Amino acid sequence: MGARESKPTEELDKAWRTFVWGQKDALKRRLETFTPSNPDVTNIKILVAGQTGAGKSSFINSVLSAFQGEIVNEALADVSESAASHSFTKRLRTYRIRSGDADLPFELCDIKGLEPERKSESQIEDIINSIYGHVKEGYKVRHLIKS
Repeated sequence: MGARESKPTEELDKAWRTFVWGQKDALKRRLETFTPSNPDVTNIKILVAGQTGAGKSSFINSVLSAFQGEIVNEALADVSESAASHSFTKRLRTYRIRSGDADLPFELCDIKGLEPERKSESQIEDIINSIYGHVKEGYKVRHLIKS
């Protein structure tokens, strides 16, 4: 093996980063008390984008559950075998993060999964427009095939 190559098991034996799990509550408190520095910004939208079946909706449910202190299933996720090949999420949907009785200044935006076999310019345009806030809640993502 070359100098830059290593055995796969050696790479997996060591953590790529360290995380002190005792800091979880402190991190949660920081996010709960966070206020955007610009008074014109009322909330921060976080676009969760990725390949079909990657777990975007499940990630959103995990974040919402962590802040609400109970298991929630607001972002519906497909757990069938077809989930890896076809996106269950069809429209842009925004989820407010709540902690206790308060909304935090963050919103998670779930979008249709990227399907490599159906990759198109329209998918990329939809994601870019979502990032810039030009896509309304409930927008159905296009699927035009690139020719």
